[in-house]
Amino acid sequence: MHFPQITVMRVVLDIVTIEAGRGGTGSGIWTYAEQLLLSLEASPYDDVEIFVLARGSQRKRLAHKCPHLKFPKILWPVSGLVFRLFWVHVILPLICLVRHVDILHKLATETPLFCPAQRVTTIHDFYYDFLQRQKSAGRLRFREWLGKLYFSLVTQICVRSSQAIITVSKAVQAEALVRYPELAGRLVVIHHGAPNSAESVMRLPDPGGPCVFVYVAKLMPYKGQLTALHALERLHVVVPAVAARVRLRFRGFCNDEAYERELRAAVARSPLASQIEFVGYDPGASVATIYQEASAALLLSHYEGFGFPVIEAQSRGVPVICSDLPVLREVAGDAALFVSPEDTEAVAAAMRSLLEEPSCGARLRDKGFANLRRFSWTATAQHTLQVYRDVWRQSTDRIT
Repeated sequence: MHFPQITVMRVVLDIVTIEAGRGGTGSGIWTYAEQLLLSLEASPYDDVEIFVLARGSQRKRLAHKCPHLKFPKILWPVSGLVFRLFWVHVILPLICLVRHVDILHKLATETPLFCPAQRVTTIHDFYYDFLQRQKSAGRLRFREWLGKLYFSLVTQICVRSSQAIITVSKAVQAEALVRYPELAGRLVVIHHGAPNSAESVMRLPDPGGPCVFVYVAKLMPYKGQLTALHALERLHVVVPAVAARVRLRFRGFCNDEAYERELRAAVARSPLASQIEFVGYDPGASVATIYQEASAALLLSHYEGFGFPVIEAQSRGVPVICSDLPVLREVAGDAALFVSPEDTEAVAAAMRSLLEEPSCGARLRDKGFANLRRFSWTATAQHTLQVYRDVWRQSTDRIT
């Protein structure tokens, strides 16, 4: 690969190990990576030269959309654990050393053990710590235990070696400070952006007609799809005529085959099985496609780092029912109905409110559009560029 000699700051963004297709609309980390690159492409700057390390079809697609960013060819076959580890901890640092890279931005926590460049790292969540809290150490499956061990290690490396750490929410920033107080002064909160809203396509539930509740999330126990099923069944007991109008659509990639079997078996046993459907991950599906038939959206997760489905639904004028978590309060603002992710009665009551009170959905729709004004990918890109500049200035100040 060839990096020309330049006099401006060289920044490398590494997305080689990030893949689309691990979530409802492609996983939050991939969405972040893609949208950040598109926004950097559209942002004005003349003091930074940006190189993106990507591979395969992702490289070709992004290079076509971002002609001002540079996409050197990657020949390393980053498939399988050994190749992945060798890329992150050997090949990537060598690239930075040989090509005199000034700043390496890792868009997820997996940062190299050693790197000659100044480092900026984005932390999206502390999922494995959450998983550990949910399960005793003895009950963690081997893959989960291995993942926790590895990401605990790379998080320690990240904390020790990153000159700046971007968190995607204030909630994740607060988690980081509790775990690593030494990060004070190096943490920067930069929210994700929101999809462009399209108020002309919004649709509210038709009084007396069908109502599609879309649940966009990968299939994993902590995402809470079973609660949504049990809430619909409870609604059927309390107000069967209202429950009969509901269509529940689970949409997302299967990250846990045992949980998917459990969820599908529970659906098959349900008296409302004919009203529930599963839609797998579709790489060609846009946010508009996913929510085009939605009357409402559900997200009953027990843990999130940001919560993309909330603002994706709001961007389409779709009312949201979501877990009462600090991070979802932060992201959704006052434009959602908040419930405990374990309280089926409360979820059923919130669903009933949207079904029986058109004014409730209209209010959430309007508040949702207002809430979206807080989230801009352009602002995300500009704030990220400023982090690069600050880190670079600090490093040159130390040298002089």
